[in-house]
Amino acid sequence: YENKDFIADGYVMGEALLSEKVAKISGPKSYVSKVKSLVANVDIANKLKSTQSVDIIPTPIDSSGNTVDYITVDTEAENLTLTIPVLKEMTLNVTSSFTGKPDNVDTSKFNVSYSVDKVSAAALADSGIKEANIGNIDFSQLNVGKNTIKFDVTHLDAIMILDDTKEITVTVNIPSNFKTKNINLNKDNVTVANVPDGYEAHVVSVDAKTFTLVGREADLHNDQIGVGMVVDLSSYKNEDIREGKDYYDITPNIENSSGCWVYGKYRAQIEIVKK
Repeated sequence: YENKDFIADGYVMGEALLSEKVAKISGPKSYVSKVKSLVANVDIANKLKSTQSVDIIPTPIDSSGNTVDYITVDTEAENLTLTIPVLKEMTLNVTSSFTGKPDNVDTSKFNVSYSVDKVSAAALADSGIKEANIGNIDFSQLNVGKNTIKFDVTHLDAIMILDDTKEITVTVNIPSNFKTKNINLNKDNVTVANVPDGYEAHVVSVDAKTFTLVGREADLHNDQIGVGMVVDLSSYKNEDIREGKDYYDITPNIENSSGCWVYGKYRAQIEIVKK
């Protein structure tokens, strides 16, 4: 950058983005071999308060920073563009989201607290961001009583943290009117769904003897409740599914109750063979 101070007060610069990451250079062999990198000078006169895109002309230089002559630089697009995100500084309340919530569970009854309540941050001025959402808390992480979940906040979507906060711990207290029930788990309880064409799958074993069901006492003693334990192979990439024995995540499906959830993660060893 020709001038370093081109961002207005109250704003910060995000990570600049090039329209292309690779360029092709050509010319006499002896000159091409001298090229160490491509650089471009960017001159922005005004104090920016919004994101700016500028066309740039890359210049080949050698290891000493000198321009290398007789070199042609080609990119896929006619113009190479540099986008400079400009973010507005703001103080944001920390929040998070729940995933996997049963329909009849009211999370407003949970006590949720954060190791840091507010952060100094920056976001696009027109993004509409009013809070710093640090991530999702899945119900499978929540047991009765105190639960702590740590979040790395160094790379949040659409938000740049400006202070020294690197990690935030969320504490979720599930009230005592929720109870737990341990239910036997064996390989016969587990089914395998979406087996790739030309293969068949068999459940060899599971990594736990019981699983924990959480809910209100009346729900837990509902004789109609059922929990289906499923290994869904469609949730895996093809290259992650191979012949032989391997462990896969179990997804619990609760039937006839919308007020319970399964706490914890469980895996089954599956043997996949060709038909």
